[in-house]
Amino acid sequence: MSVRLSFRPHTRQQLLVQAYLDGEAGPAASRAAAAHLRDCFECSEDAEIGQLVRYSLRRSLARGGAGLEERRLRRVGLDLMERA
Repeated sequence: MSVRLSFRPHTRQQLLVQAYLDGEAGPAASRAAAAHLRDCFECSEDAEIGQLVRYSLRRSLARGGAGLEERRLRRVGLDLMERA
């Protein structure tokens, strides 16, 4: 029995998780993404950070904020997207 190792990130699952978090995944894809988030610490950590950033941006925009806080949150969001 041979084991095939891959050093590429699990891109397919990451795209599935992103669609799930954006509310763009169908029922079957949502179940698969939720299962992956339960099993993958790295993706669940990134998803949690992304949700916190989105929540903070929505809260900041609701307060009419377009200042330093929003710029910092956007930078964190962009950094997270580049890591994916």
